[in-house]
Amino acid sequence: NVEEYLNEQAGEQLFPGLAALEEDRPVAVIDRAPLNDEEVARIVDELEQQIERSRALALAPAYFGVQAGYPLAGGVHFGMRDLFTDNLGARLSVGYSQPPALGMELAVMYGFPAALGRPDLTLYAGGGVLMRIGSGTADLGLELLIGTEYSLPRGPVSLFAELGPAFSVAPTAGDASLVLRLGMNYGLN
Repeated sequence: NVEEYLNEQAGEQLFPGLAALEEDRPVAVIDRAPLNDEEVARIVDELEQQIERSRALALAPAYFGVQAGYPLAGGVHFGMRDLFTDNLGARLSVGYSQPPALGMELAVMYGFPAALGRPDLTLYAGGGVLMRIGSGTADLGLELLIGTEYSLPRGPVSLFAELGPAFSVAPTAGDASLVLRLGMNYGLN
């Protein structure tokens, strides 16, 4: 049972377990002596270590990076997090686009840090504008993105993957395609 497992992990009888229900006397918090200074110091030390690990994994407020995928086959980008409110960010990308053209993207994303209970993993969703110019063609489109960003331990580097639909606005409206992207960010402090 749970109480026995917790007692085993603690190395002492902190939780009364089912046996306490069979006894005639009620179980009370005062049945255990208060924590001594050594126990409190150990607990505080563990909490400080957990906070420090979380800070080490926190994503930097500004970053630059590289990306590859579709429609931007390869490119560089610069982004900022927590622009006007917590968890809201923007990214400007420039690169080689498919079909052959210069591609530029401006995306706004809302992040959900530690959404899966892991401080090193951030989920995000957002949208953007993608413009392609070149080879006698110009195209303007909108995109919706969902993605995840993983912070590598011990460093300002993170990896991301994102996907979503894209829709052309001009010169022909309504053409749909898929955005698929992998990339790496380097955080700037």
